[in-house]
Amino acid sequence: DIRGYPVADDPSRDTAVLAGYRERFSFASVGARYRARLDELWAERESVGKWLRWRADRSPVGP
Repeated sequence: DIRGYPVADDPSRDTAVLAGYRERFSFASVGARYRARLDELWAERESVGKWLRWRADRSPVGP
């Protein structure tokens, strides 16, 4: 019986905790979050590009 040993209280050995991590960090889940963030950045590219061009036009050292 391992109760009472520090390893027994290790939350990383809890199957419920492990299941949550496996779901949250699965390839499909991480890939979906990554893709969503790329889509957000891609959608912002035009406004960021305008801002960068605006900065270049007003730069004291030139473009």
